[in-house]
Amino acid sequence: MHGARRVDVPHRYSEAMTDLNNSNGGDGGSPSDGSDEEWARFERSHEDDLRDVAGSRAAKRFERHVRRQRRKALLSVKDLDDGSFTDDLGAGRGPRDFTGPSILDAQDDDFTPPNPRLGRPRASLLVFGSLLVAGIAGIIAAAFLPSLAGLLGSVCGTAAVIGGAGLVIMRREGGSPGRDPDDDGARV
Repeated sequence: MHGARRVDVPHRYSEAMTDLNNSNGGDGGSPSDGSDEEWARFERSHEDDLRDVAGSRAAKRFERHVRRQRRKALLSVKDLDDGSFTDDLGAGRGPRDFTGPSILDAQDDDFTPPNPRLGRPRASLLVFGSLLVAGIAGIIAAAFLPSLAGLLGSVCGTAAVIGGAGLVIMRREGGSPGRDPDDDGARV
């Protein structure tokens, strides 16, 4: 392309579109008073530049895009069923109306629900559990009784810490009685 050139060619519709803001120069005549000849003269004088623009990659890509879009049908009447034009909303129209078989409905005859034997709880579990609950309840009560807050907070805090630590240690040592230590609950 050559350097930028300023061309004062009046646009054929400039009078109708910009009555007050016509900066194209000229005498302000009607759109059909010779602008076709001026446009033809402009095209002849810039023929090389226009040929370069028409042969550019962007122009070719745009032309291919337009050809593809023209070939592609937007929507055909054959794509629609008869119910598209009427109000017959019969059965089987939505995803919740599906009544066919599902993979989730398959019968699993080998499944037996788990029924673990928990056994009797140990006395230490009951003692540590009650210490933890009583300690937490005492700490909450200490917040509402400011006169006993120091004594109640320290005693109940100690009870909560001992109860929680005892439950954690019991959990790490093997859990409930009567349970096989190698049994992790997995079934094949």
